[in-house]
Amino acid sequence: MGRLSKEQWRQLKADYVTGAYTLEMLSKKYGVGKASISKRAKREGWKKLDMETTAELVELERANKRKKTILKETKKETGVEPSDLERAIGEIADIKTYIMNLQLIAAQKIKETLVDGSVEEIVVVPGDIGHVEVADRKLNPRELKSLVDAIDKAGQTLGVVPRFGQQVNIQNNQTIEQKTLEVRIVGVEGECGTEGS
Repeated sequence: MGRLSKEQWRQLKADYVTGAYTLEMLSKKYGVGKASISKRAKREGWKKLDMETTAELVELERANKRKKTILKETKKETGVEPSDLERAIGEIADIKTYIMNLQLIAAQKIKETLVDGSVEEIVVVPGDIGHVEVADRKLNPRELKSLVDAIDKAGQTLGVVPRFGQQVNIQNNQTIEQKTLEVRIVGVEGECGTEGS
């Protein structure tokens, strides 16, 4: 078994941390003993990522590769440099984020108004020129309905109103339950020795 360069150890560590490789696989891939890898990992405090984090990182890497491919194709079609296109797309994303934040603030204000049931109005005091006061006025049924409709619309757009988010939560719970069941089945098969048959 040969000695590894610093660069090779860095690569080995990255493979180790993902949790996708066993010590035996790493040993074969890099030509270094399992004991050496294990000792170095323990000495340097290498921590394995959980599988969810690794899966998220893999998905991000795939998305990044897809983004690069799309940028290259777009350059061929339009003649626009990828860096210029990324800048323009970044600005669009910033604007969308800003609009989303404004919608969230508006939805929150509407909810507060509904809870209170009144709205502040500027009232001109009769007989006193230039003098105004702020007064609370109870909302009428039509105004209340308009506010509820506005919250519903914002909820559909943002996915933040519970009655619109509930279906997504139910679907997510079913997905989690299904994955848990699959993990249990695989675990039972592994314990019974039927794995891979």
